[in-house]
Amino acid sequence: MPGLKTVSPWKLLLIAVAGLVTVLVFKYDPLVSIIDIEDAKRHASIENATLAFEKEKTERERKVMVHERELWEKARDAHLPRGAFWDVVWPAWDCLAYGKREYWGGLRNIPKDWDGIDACMNMPVEIKGVKIRRPDRCALAFGKEYRVQGYWVVDWDQPDCKPWYRDFEDKWCTSYNSGKRRIEAQIVGINDKGGQDWCLLCNSTPLVWDMITYASPTRCEERSWGKKVAVWDVPDESCLS
Repeated sequence: MPGLKTVSPWKLLLIAVAGLVTVLVFKYDPLVSIIDIEDAKRHASIENATLAFEKEKTERERKVMVHERELWEKARDAHLPRGAFWDVVWPAWDCLAYGKREYWGGLRNIPKDWDGIDACMNMPVEIKGVKIRRPDRCALAFGKEYRVQGYWVVDWDQPDCKPWYRDFEDKWCTSYNSGKRRIEAQIVGINDKGGQDWCLLCNSTPLVWDMITYASPTRCEERSWGKKVAVWDVPDESCLS
C-alpha cells in the first residue's frame, strides 16, 4: 500500500533472535547469578546478626532482672523483724463480699527496737497455700499476749463465701416501653446464723445472663418465710414497644 514501509521477514527474524539472546544472557549470565547469591548471603547475614543481637539483649535484660530481684530480696530480708512470727492466723466468721473473707493474726516476739506496726507491715505470711508479702493493715492489740494484729483480705479458696442462684423467674418487662426485663432468683448458700449480712453478700454475687456478666443484682429482697431473692432489671430491646 502507498505510504507504508514493509519490513522484510529476515529483518523481523533477526530482531526476534536478538531479543531472545538478551533474555537468555540476563537469565544465565554467571555474573548476574553471583550477584543474586551474594545478595541472599548478605540478607541472611543481616538477619542472623539481628537475631543474635536480640538474643543477647534478651539475655542481658534477664540478668538485670535477676540481679534486681536478688537486691530486692536482700533488702526485704534485711528489713524483716528477726525472730518475730505470726501466731495462728484465723478466718473471720463473716464474708466481706462474694469470694472474700478477712483473716487476722497476732505477731509475736517483735524485737524491742522495732516499732510494732512497722514490724507487722513488713512480716510475710502464708494463707491457704499462698505467700503474702505483707498484711493489708495492722492495728495495735490491747489486752493481748502480742502487741499488734495483722489483717488480710483473702479472695481465693473461700467456698463458704460463694452463694449461688436457683429457681430463676422471668417477670417480663418492668413497665411499658422501659427497655428492661426483670429477672428474679432465689439466692442460697449464705450462712447468716452467725450474723453474716446476707444482703451484703447477695449484692456482690455475680450473674451471667444471656452471655452478659452482671457484677451484682439490681437489689436484694427478703420475702415471706425468710426467702431471699435477688432481682435484676436487665436491658431488653423487646421491652421497647
